[in-house]
Formats: sequence, C-alpha cells, structure tokens
Amino acid sequence: MKQKLFIIAAILVFTVSAAACSAKNGGSASTAAAKTETTAAADRTNDASTAEADAADLSTGDSQEGEGTVTGVVEENKGFMITVVADDDEEAYVFTLDETQSEKYKDIKSGEKITVSYTNGLPTPDNLDTIVTDIQPAK
Repeated sequence: MKQKLFIIAAILVFTVSAAACSAKNGGSASTAAAKTETTAAADRTNDASTAEADAADLSTGDSQEGEGTVTGVVEENKGFMITVVADDDEEAYVFTLDETQSEKYKDIKSGEKITVSYTNGLPTPDNLDTIVTDIQPAK
C-alpha cells in the first residue's frame, strides 16, 4: 500500500512539474512575439526619425562632405578620441584622433573650451569618416 501511494505521489509531482515547465515555455513564446512586435514598432519610429533628421540636414545645408568647426566643452579625452559638447545645440560629438593627433592633443582636459575644425561632415553613428584638422582653445 505504501509503495502504491509513493508511486502515485511521484507521478503527481512529475505531472505538476511538467505542467509548470510547459506553461513557462508557452509564456516565453508570447513574450518573444511581444518583443518582436515592440522591435518592429521601434524600427518604424527610428525610420521616421531618420527621415526627419535627413530633412533637417538638407534644410540647414549641412552635408556629409562639408567642412566646419564645433566650439564646445570637452566632456572626455581618451587620447584616441575627444568628446565635445557643442555650445550651440548641446549635442555631444565624438571626434576620433589619429596617432599623431593623440600625442599632440593629449594635454586637453575635461571642462576646457575648445574649437574643433573638421572635414567630411560632423561625426555621427552613420558618418564615421570625419577627419579632425585642428583643435584650438576657444576664445
């Protein structure tokens, strides 16, 4: 009798465990579907934002091939790159430096106000071809 009771209890525990695991897997399928839907919505939003940003670039005449300067405060100088927060739009720009420039501008400290001259457009995630031509203390 005890043996039958033990077997029934073991089967009951196994059944409950299997049901719990299947419910967990079923939940992850709906979670995966929700994540996919959220990602698709985010992609549509990003596409719309990119289109607006492109239109704004065209309206201001700022092209990827342009030369220019950015005046702002140094947020960080890692040697191979300098992050500058621009005065005019408070946007942070990350300028990469070559080996010679890294040595030349290594003494620039966070908080200093500088003017960065560049070619090939402002640095953005889509434009990694920006070339720093000069960095001077801002007046």
